[in-house]
Order: sequence, then structure tokens, then C-alpha cells
Amino acid sequence: MIANHDIAGCILAGGQSRRMGEDKARFHLGGVMLLKRAIERLTPQVATVVINVHEETPDLARYRLPVVEDATGDHQGPLAGLLAALFWAQENHFAWIATVAVDTPFFPRDLVPRLAEAAHDRDMAVARSGGRLHPVFVASVCSGRVPSRRSPSANCQVGKCFIPASLHSGASSRDPGTPHST
Repeated sequence: MIANHDIAGCILAGGQSRRMGEDKARFHLGGVMLLKRAIERLTPQVATVVINVHEETPDLARYRLPVVEDATGDHQGPLAGLLAALFWAQENHFAWIATVAVDTPFFPRDLVPRLAEAAHDRDMAVARSGGRLHPVFVASVCSGRVPSRRSPSANCQVGKCFIPASLHSGASSRDPGTPHST
């Protein structure tokens, strides 16, 4: 089993929020910002939390968490955030990184332990529920597998992968998508 103190958690909050019409991380759901909800849910599951954004903004300082910007220039999607998180975790001597999406604030309270259990003898575990993969909810090994920041075009070796059968915990894990999604 992968120990909690070996896992850093990253909230992927660098999206363009085209469907929302406003920054998803700062969108209020039930009076609470999605970013705050994700921080509160992820923090007890990992050793430390880092926030991934496309461009850092001064208001993120209030959370007193490390902020890592995407490794690439233009908005390249969540994989740019995952790569930035892998770089950060490796540079900070974490063996594993677990990522979650900021716009899915009700992910399971035991998501990271369940991913860690699924990945115990593998290099990665990806969440799946309702018959669908959720590739931004992942636990990935980072030591020795991440290309250096100086050569981000180098090939990443993914190695053995495992996809858990189900991570449904009874709590809704739907993507709010737009302010009016049901």
C-alpha cells in the first residue's frame, strides 16, 4: 500500500471555463467556491496539496498552498496540469501525485486511498465510475518516470496501468459543467 505521506495532491484548476462563462475555481456552489471545496476534500487524503493553474493570480495566496503553473504556454488542457504536477512532485521528492478536477467538488472522500490501493504494484491508477473513465482523477508514480523540465518533449514511460472497477461512493461526482447543469 502506498502511504499517504508519499502522495502529494494536485487540484487541476487551469481550465478556460468556456462552458461556465466564469472561472470554475472561483465559481460558488452553495455559497462556497469550488476551489475551496476541492481543497477541503483533498487535504485529508494526501501529505500536501498544490494548486495547478494556467497563470497564477494574487488571490490564490489566501490558501497558503503551493501554486504551480502549466508547464506549457497556451492552454493545453488538463494534461499540461498533470505534467506540471508531476514536475512539482518530483522536484519536491514525492513518490506519487494524485490529481483531481476543481469542477468536480464532490469526489469521494476516500478517492486517493482507493487509487493508491489500486496502484500499489503499478505506475498509475485512473478513476472510473458509471462505466466512464475520469482521467483527471489519477494517482501516478513520479520518481524516475517524468522527463526533466528542461526536456518536456522527452517520452514519458507510463509503464503498467490499472483502472479500478468503480470509485462510486454514493456522493455525486458529476461535473457541474455549467451553472445550470442538472
